[in-house]
Amino acid sequence: LYVPDMNGLMKKVQETVAIFDADAASEITMDEMLKQLPIGDLMDTGKPVAVALKMDPEGGEPVPTLIASVTDTAAAQERAKGARMPEMPVSGSYVAMLLGQGEPLVKADEPSPMVKDLPTGDLVVRANLAQLRETFGEQIDGMFEEARGQMDRNLPPGSPLDMSKVMESMTKGMKTFMDSAEGLDIVVGVDGGVVNLKGMLTVKAGSPMDGMAKGAANVAPLADRLPAGFPIAFLFSGDFTDMPEWVEELINGILEAYPEDLARLMKTSMEKQSEFAGTMGNLHGAVVKMDADGIAFSANSRVEDADAYFAAWEDYYQSKEIDELMAKLGMEMQTLPPTTVAGVEVRHQRMAIDFEKMM
Repeated sequence: LYVPDMNGLMKKVQETVAIFDADAASEITMDEMLKQLPIGDLMDTGKPVAVALKMDPEGGEPVPTLIASVTDTAAAQERAKGARMPEMPVSGSYVAMLLGQGEPLVKADEPSPMVKDLPTGDLVVRANLAQLRETFGEQIDGMFEEARGQMDRNLPPGSPLDMSKVMESMTKGMKTFMDSAEGLDIVVGVDGGVVNLKGMLTVKAGSPMDGMAKGAANVAPLADRLPAGFPIAFLFSGDFTDMPEWVEELINGILEAYPEDLARLMKTSMEKQSEFAGTMGNLHGAVVKMDADGIAFSANSRVEDADAYFAAWEDYYQSKEIDELMAKLGMEMQTLPPTTVAGVEVRHQRMAIDFEKMM
C-alpha cells in the first residue's frame, strides 16, 4: 500500500464524508489515525508512506511493515527498542518498522520490483497474486467451500438449483484466474466528493487470460461518453469478441446446476449473445443508480458497426427461445421509444424482474 500524501488524502476523505455526514467527517482526524501506530507522533505526514505485507511461507498471518519518514530517526529507533520490536533499518529520514513479531528487517541493496512503476493516485495497492495463490491456496479453496455451504443454506425452499455444481464451476474458474494472474494494481483517487477506483491486472504470457488482456486499452475516451446523473460508474477494457475456452467451461459448469429445460434455453441465450458480442470493441462502461422506482442501469460499449450490433441485439430479443427463457426467469422486457442525446440516437429498454421467481 502506498500513499504519496497523507495530509492531502485525509483532507479529501473528510470532504467526501462530509457530503453524507458532517459529524462523522469531524471525527476523522490525522491524530486519531496516528495514535494506532507506534511511531505515529514522529511521522512526517507530508511525505509518502507505505505499508508492505510479508508473506509467511508456512501459511501464517502476514506481518505488516510500515515505511515512513520521521522527524527523529533516533527517537523512532528507541521507541521500537522500548517496545521490544525488531531493529528498524534507516534510510535518510525513512524508517521501516515491523508491526508484529518476525525476523529483523534488513535494508535491501536494490528497490523491490513491487515498487517499480507504481501508478499515480491518492492511494495505491499492489498485490503479487501469483505469490498469494502459492502461499494461501488452501485458505482460498476453504473460502470457496464455505461460500458454497452459505449459498446452499440461503436458497429458497424447493429451489431447483444445485449450488454444489455452481460453486464447483466457479472455484475452477477462480483457480484459472489466479493461475493466469501475476499482479494487480488498485488505484484510489478522490476528487470533489467523487471516488475513482481503478484496477489494472497483469497476466502471464500464454495463460488462459492472455488473449483478453491483449485487447486492453485506455478507458478514458469512453469515460466522457457515459450518461450523466449516475452516482456509480464502471469502466473496463479487454477483448471479449471470442469467448475464452476457460470462460465457456465455467458457464457450462454453472448451467449444469439448472434443470435441463432451463439450462438448454440459457445455453441458447449465451450462443445468441456471442453473436452481438462479436460486434463489440474493446472499451466497455456501465452506470448505475438506485431510487424508489428501482435500479437504472446503462451499458456502453464502443462498436465498429452500430447497425450490425443492433441488428444482432434485436434478433436476440425477438427469438422465441429468449421469450420462453425470460418468462421462466420472471423477466419482462419493454422497448421504449428512442430518444436523441447530443445528436446520437439512444435506444431504451426497461426490464422488470421477479427475483423470487428467478431464484
